Amino acid sequence: MIKKIIYFLALFGILALFNFSASVIATNQPINATINENVIVSIMPGTIEFGDVNPGDVDVAATNGPIIFSANGSNANVTISITNVTGFPFATGLMIDAAIPSNYSVTILCTIVADVCTYTDVTAVPTLSIPAGAPVGDVAGAITYLIQGPA
Repeated sequence: MIKKIIYFLALFGILALFNFSASVIATNQPINATINENVIVSIMPGTIEFGDVNPGDVDVAATNGPIIFSANGSNANVTISITNVTGFPFATGLMIDAAIPSNYSVTILCTIVADVCTYTDVTAVPTLSIPAGAPVGDVAGAITYLIQGPA
């Protein structure tokens, strides 16, 4: 008799496994993330070239085109300012868009398209004036930019 009860319980357990039906429940799981600010700026050309110039030349255009600022890959508005120009004759003779470099500042705006920031490149025209009596030789300098995202 005990054998029959054990057999019955075993058979009932196996049948219960096959007949067990679970109900499907749909639920929403919240998802959170914090996207950090990412500011990427490309400045082209890498070196601004004025080529051969003469003492007394005024407003000589760069031989390799305007400066191009690109913020592609960023995810916020980007402000670019010139904080310093070094080297003779650049410190005193360089102009950006016909203004002294320390007055140059531009903001490249993020325009959201399909949930992603897109940007329009900004160009700036550098020109160089060489003072009369400037000594002969190769000269070099540098422009220092301050690149900022939103405050």
